[in-house]
Parts: sequence; C-alpha cells; structure tokens
Amino acid sequence: MPPPKLRKMVSNFGGPGRKRSCCKSFLKVLFSHVGLFILVAIYASVGAYLYINLETDNENKRRLAKKRVSMDVDDAINYIISFLWFKSEEITDAKEYNMMVRNTLERFTGFVVEKASDSNIQYDGDLNAWDQDWTYSKSLLFTVTSMAAIGER
Repeated sequence: MPPPKLRKMVSNFGGPGRKRSCCKSFLKVLFSHVGLFILVAIYASVGAYLYINLETDNENKRRLAKKRVSMDVDDAINYIISFLWFKSEEITDAKEYNMMVRNTLERFTGFVVEKASDSNIQYDGDLNAWDQDWTYSKSLLFTVTSMAAIGER
C-alpha cells in the first residue's frame, strides 16, 4: 500500500471528476483578473496584427509612389546636367549662360519642393528609404486606444 501522501496525489490525478475539475480550474483562472488581462492582451495583439495587414496595401502604394517621384527627380537631375552641358558649348556669353542656369535651377527647385511637400509621398531624396507607418508598437497603441474609447461607453 502506498504512503498516504502518494495516495492523495494519485487520487487527485484520476477518477471520473477529473475532467470536470480541470475545466472548472481552467475557467477559474480564465475569469480571474490575471486571466482577463491575458485575454485582453491577446485580443489587442491580434487586433494590432490585423490592422497592420489591413494597412499593408496602402503603405505599399505610397512606397511605390515615393519611388516613382524619386526616379522622376533623378531623371530631372540627369536631364538638367545634360542640358546645361549642351548649352555651355552653344552659349558663349557668360552672363547669358549664368542667367539660363539660374532659371533652370529655379524651375528644378520648384519641382523638387512641390514633390517634397506632398505628405503622402514623404520624398526625402533617398530612392530606397521608407519608414513603415504602421509598426507593431504603433498599431498596438492604436488598438488599445480604440478598445479604451469603445469600452468607455
């Protein structure tokens, strides 16, 4: 016959009421403060990942738009260099050439400022640089804020 402590341990792990007591224990933990906190944390994490997935297409479109603008600016730079080099051989008067260069660069500056002022494109001069707007931490903050605002009512 096993010692009394071992008999008590064996009786806790077997028998017909084991399944019911296991579910009861699980529900007690689940609906305690700690369990509800874990449920809310999981809910917020899943919401954050869903929001990131919803916004991915829009961010990719904006990234491609920035890439197109960057390529346009690079093409404009190459064109201006070629144009000014070509005109330097044609125009002999230095004053006239300087005036033409100034006007060309002013138009180019206006072009770059116009492209850089568009907040959706976020042009910064770098062709491949792109900062994701919706990282996990930002979307988690958004999800928790939404949950708090909705739960307040």
